[in-house]
Amino acid sequence: MREDQRHPLLYVALGDSLTVGIGTLFKPGFVQQYKKKAEHALKRNIQLKSYAKNGATSTDIRHIMSNAQLQHDLQRAHLITLSVGGNDLRKASKPFLKTCHETVLQQALKEFRRNMSHIMTMISTLKKDQKQGYIIRLLEIYNPYPHLKVAEKWIKKFNQELKRFEEQPTVKVIPVYKAFKGREGQVLWIDRLHPNAKGYEVIAEELDKAGYYPLLKKKSDGLKL
Repeated sequence: MREDQRHPLLYVALGDSLTVGIGTLFKPGFVQQYKKKAEHALKRNIQLKSYAKNGATSTDIRHIMSNAQLQHDLQRAHLITLSVGGNDLRKASKPFLKTCHETVLQQALKEFRRNMSHIMTMISTLKKDQKQGYIIRLLEIYNPYPHLKVAEKWIKKFNQELKRFEEQPTVKVIPVYKAFKGREGQVLWIDRLHPNAKGYEVIAEELDKAGYYPLLKKKSDGLKL
């Protein structure tokens, strides 16, 4: 075994309350579960660095990106997950419910688009000299209010913005929306907003199913580092 193979891989988890794991009580959230699944698939120890804040919007994440330690960790990271967008919508929904004018939701979408472009461009810039492989996984927004057509409409619009980044070969958008749809009673916590232990398990499974290319071309292959 070469010396570099003994070094752990680095996983940077960036995001909002989903990355924090709100709603799991005493069980691990998706971050810890995904780390374990990735260690099994890649047959390497993984070091976890989490930069997560309950209630964080895409604007908050954009500001967090100026953190020097985060930038250093992103430069070295082999796995990156990002959960963001749900709080942008929730924040915009408060004035929308008072006026029923969708202009405020359209403005939130534009802000989300700008922030995501900044975040992803910054990650790409930090990674431009990295010769080793890495993967970025963006979590879709799920719909905790399936009975509201307007929620369905705008969640889909936000998820379409995330899908734009799949043009990059290192990026995959994780289909959390589809995985949760019709199962809200099983996967949401008592607040009907955050995932419960089962919900976080589903997210970790979807992340694992997305594979580890180019870190791992396929499960039967060795690590491409």
